[in-house]
Amino acid sequence: MKPLYKFLAVGLMFGAVSVNAETTLSFQSEIQPLILNSADAEDAMVESGHNRLLVEAGTNQLLFRVGQLVSEDAKHRKYNSPAFIIRFEAADTPLELSYPKMRTIAEAKAFEKSPSFSLVNEGNRPVDFTIDTLRAGGLQNLRDYQNELAAYNKRADAIAAVTPTSTSTIKHSSSIEPQPVTGVNSSSRMNILQASFSGLSAQEQQQFMLWAMKNLKE
Repeated sequence: MKPLYKFLAVGLMFGAVSVNAETTLSFQSEIQPLILNSADAEDAMVESGHNRLLVEAGTNQLLFRVGQLVSEDAKHRKYNSPAFIIRFEAADTPLELSYPKMRTIAEAKAFEKSPSFSLVNEGNRPVDFTIDTLRAGGLQNLRDYQNELAAYNKRADAIAAVTPTSTSTIKHSSSIEPQPVTGVNSSSRMNILQASFSGLSAQEQQQFMLWAMKNLKE
């Protein structure tokens, strides 16, 4: 392998590692994840019955709600919160999302008006995040959360919104494979490839790098 190709191969390998790096997000059993990076959060569960999601390094967006038993008039009832949207940055260390549990319906109503959550890493150090409430009508069990979240992300005033290229969910995107260029000399091919690569989004460039690494010639 020529030195230049060796350098490119090493660079692509490091790029692939950063793209595919994953960690876990743990949460209390009362927290119900709904949508992770535009996909059903159930698909990202580490194990069925365990309160952990597999998240990729980089920007992540999670839609979730809280459901817990609280007391009201000396009886217990199930309180279901509105859906919350949290945007956070994940590195290579496990994260934990939690909230202060509520005892009464009055505490639940107060929590709904001013939600309080904590996001910490493995060293119990706070991790910055942005949170918002997804306000929409309709019964919770009949709502289309994916479409509601997509509409939220297009709003100019959405503080926890993400753009399609800001999330790190490359596995949910369609694959991009460069097409062969024929009928031109080597220099022209290189110019065409460079121009095409520059015109790709950051996410598409990462996908191209993964493809190139897999198909690198000796």
